[in-house]
Amino acid sequence: MCAKYPCKECRDSTDLCVCTMKTYILSKISLNSCAIFVCIFLCFHFEIASAETRETPETCAKVTDSYARKFCYEDLEKAGVKIPTPVPEWVITTEKSKMDDSNTINLNLKSIDSSTNINIRCEEKVTTVYFTLGDFMSDIQGYGTIRYRVDKEKAQKKNFLVSTDNEALGLWSSKSSIPFLKQILGHKKLTTEITAYNASPTISEFDLAGLEGAVGPLRKNCGW
Repeated sequence: MCAKYPCKECRDSTDLCVCTMKTYILSKISLNSCAIFVCIFLCFHFEIASAETRETPETCAKVTDSYARKFCYEDLEKAGVKIPTPVPEWVITTEKSKMDDSNTINLNLKSIDSSTNINIRCEEKVTTVYFTLGDFMSDIQGYGTIRYRVDKEKAQKKNFLVSTDNEALGLWSSKSSIPFLKQILGHKKLTTEITAYNASPTISEFDLAGLEGAVGPLRKNCGW
C-alpha cells in the first residue's frame, strides 16, 4: 500500500514505508480513514521487523570474517550500543605424564588477531613458555630474538630458542621461563614482535585478562 508512493528521504528499504506514510499523509489529506489505518499498520509492522533484524553484540561476535566483525562492532558503537569487553579464552588441557604420573598442564591463548599463539606448560615440574606462528621458525641470524612490550612499558628484547620441530620459539627451562611469566602477570596486554625464518616481523597483541586465575593450578603444580 505505502510502496505506491515513493519517498526521496528514504535511507533504505526498511524506512520506505515510514517515509511514504509521512509524505503521503501530508500531501494527500483527503485519503480515506481506512487507507490511513492500513498504511499506519503496515508501517508499524515494518518498523518492528526492522528493529528485530538490527545487529547486536551477540550477532557481531558470530561473524567469522575479522574485518566484517570489526565493522559490525563499529556500527553498534556509532548507534550508542555498549559493547561488552570479551574475556579472553585460555584453553587449558591436563594429562598424565607417562614417565612419573604427574599432571602435565598446558595453557594456550590466541592473540587478538589470531596470528600468534602463546603456550605456557608445566611438565614433570618444568615450566616452559613458547610462541607459535604457524610458520617455520629459527633462532639463528637473530630470528630467535623476540621484542615484547607489557602494557605501556618500554619494549624489551629476549632471546628464545627454537623447538626441535622448528615450529616454536620458547624458553624451555624454568630458570628462563618463570621470570618472563612473572613479568607479564598482573598486566593487561602483551605485545610481541616475532619473525619467522625468512619472513617479515609479525606484531601481535595478547589480552592478558584472566591469566592469573588460569595459571594458578599450573604454578602450584610446578611449585612456583
